Amino acid sequence: MRHNRGFSVIEIVIAAAIGMTVTTAAALVAFGGQSAVAGFQTDAAVLAAAERMLEDARARSLDDMSRVVPVPASVQDGIETELAVELLSDQVTRRVTARATAVHGVMRTHAVSLTTLMTGRADADAPDTCAATLSTWTDTAISDSVSVGDSAVAGPVMGIDALGGRVALAAGNGGVADFYLYEQDDDGGLRELASADIVPGSVGLAGVVMLRPERQVAFTLSAAQPNFTTCTEGPACAHLMVVALDPGPRLVHSVKVPGVRGAGGQGRGKSIAYHDGRLYIGLAKTGGGPEFVIFDARESREPRYLGGFSVGAGVESIVVAGDLAYIATDDSARELLILDVHNPSAPQVRGVYDAPGPANFGYGNIVRVRGEELTLGRTYAPNAAELAILGVQEPLSPTHVLSYDSGTTQSPQSINGIAVDGPLTFLVTTDYLQLWQLRHTSGPVLLRQFDIGASGAVGSAGDCDGETFYAGGYRTDNHRGMVYAITAAHP
Repeated sequence: MRHNRGFSVIEIVIAAAIGMTVTTAAALVAFGGQSAVAGFQTDAAVLAAAERMLEDARARSLDDMSRVVPVPASVQDGIETELAVELLSDQVTRRVTARATAVHGVMRTHAVSLTTLMTGRADADAPDTCAATLSTWTDTAISDSVSVGDSAVAGPVMGIDALGGRVALAAGNGGVADFYLYEQDDDGGLRELASADIVPGSVGLAGVVMLRPERQVAFTLSAAQPNFTTCTEGPACAHLMVVALDPGPRLVHSVKVPGVRGAGGQGRGKSIAYHDGRLYIGLAKTGGGPEFVIFDARESREPRYLGGFSVGAGVESIVVAGDLAYIATDDSARELLILDVHNPSAPQVRGVYDAPGPANFGYGNIVRVRGEELTLGRTYAPNAAELAILGVQEPLSPTHVLSYDSGTTQSPQSINGIAVDGPLTFLVTTDYLQLWQLRHTSGPVLLRQFDIGASGAVGSAGDCDGETFYAGGYRTDNHRGMVYAITAAHP
């Protein structure tokens, strides 16, 4: 499925320092040659099981490093296997450890542990840096919540991206600023680093992607609503905005998508994603032209248009894995659209998912892919689930795994933000910030919930960096933007 166009997964097998560590635990007492042979056979079977786990992880990494995820311990044919995945300090490399142990009743013998490092080149510029684990989230707290900007007229947070301790916010604009940079201090507090007014006037932004710190660049979308049919390309008539971050955020380039027509909000910016040197942007339904657009961003400050696709609906969220783009749309008959983007000049539809529920409710709102599972969040749908987990082992034919109904008539909830890491799922809903263990043996378990609606706020976006989950929103009384940091509490 994946075509790397010159890039490949870098795998460093640790042969000396960390090594391929093979440890054999205490063996059963053996009598005679047959017992010795059986012991050697068990050793070989345990080693083969560990090797298979690493090979499976390596194969998944060729599609996308997000598919390299921990695998909990399980026993099959008398061998217990487990895969551990640790994100290293460079925020790109993963240490992958496969463990296998022979199990005889309550006894465990012939233990093997194999370790390798994997680094995906496609992840290198904008890596997924979420590194939450269930053991570190036994207790959590909102370490800080701040109003965005210095002015009471700063707009709602419409996009958030966290990377390496910094947080970029795309906000609505009350005439002051629409782009903000924050960082988290050692005590969990949030401190504003800088801000800028990227789009002229009281317009604002929608969605943001920040590249690794040394690149000093971010991409965001204008929420402007000019007449794209007649206006001339420039900062006031553009979709994609390129923001330099050093020494402070400032607009360095703007791009109007070729062929987009419409006015009064048609074709305005909605969503953005980065994968393997390309930018993927989603627009509101146009009056003509594509709503899904691809740019070559290898020359990051001057992205080059590659192609687009007319979805016929607004593109609310985008995730790219390998050569497939998973798109959440505001069409209630096809909330999830799967496009083959191997040839960016001519994307092709490969799959459609119509979520259960009444027409004109439950639009696709946010999509995330982690490993072999896709998480789809929707706007409120009466008597239907707003959250669905789909299996994408066969990416072109998603299968239902589980669903969760987050809203009621008395408390309608939309899913506006999702971050997934291992067994944990973070949700930003209309009124709540939630931490879930969705794949628990007894069914979905709500681990923590923070009621921001009680304080007059609405959740609008979310992202995860290291062991901190960030959420964006706004106050309902004045629409002023809010940002929250939820940090793991180590036992």
